[in-house]
Amino acid sequence: LAVRDNRRTRNLILSDWYRERWGDRFKLSRDQSQKDNFENDKTGWRLASSTQASGTGLRGSKVIFDDPISVAEADSDTSREKAVRWFRETLPSRLDDPATTPIVGIMQRTHGADVAAKAIELGYETLMLPMRFDPPRRCVTSIGFVDPREAEGELLFRERFPEGAVAELERALGSY
Repeated sequence: LAVRDNRRTRNLILSDWYRERWGDRFKLSRDQSQKDNFENDKTGWRLASSTQASGTGLRGSKVIFDDPISVAEADSDTSREKAVRWFRETLPSRLDDPATTPIVGIMQRTHGADVAAKAIELGYETLMLPMRFDPPRRCVTSIGFVDPREAEGELLFRERFPEGAVAELERALGSY
C-alpha cells in the first residue's frame, strides 16, 4: 500500500491537473523516479517504506506513517512490540531536525498496547475521532480543532457510513 500511494502521489505531480494549478515550481528527477522512491529538482524526495525496513542513512523533514501494524497482527505480542519499538527507536532517529520535524501517524486502534497507545503515553498530539461521538471524549487539539459533533452517538461521516452500515459493522466487529 505504501508503494501504491507513493506511485499515486508521483502520478498526481506529473499530471496535467497538477501542472495547471501549480505550474513548474519543481520537476521530478528523471534519474530517480521509481514507484517507491522519487526525487525532485529541489533536492526533495519521497520514499515509501515499512516498519520492517531499517531506514539506515535516511532522514526526513516530514515523516508520515499509516497503520504501522495490520489488524491481523495486532494480537501478536511479537508483531505489536516490533511496531512499537520501530516507533520509539527507529523513527525518531530518522528526523532532519528532532526539534521541528513533524511525525504524523494515521492509524486504526488495533490493541490497547499498540503504537497509538505508546504515542498517547509519550504525549504526542492526538486527533481521535470515533465513529460515534462520545461527548466526554470530545477531541480538542492545540491548533484549535474541536470535534463539531454535539449529540451522543452522532456519526462521524454519515454520507459514507450511514446508520445502517455502522450498525452492521458494529454487529460484525463486536465491541472490541
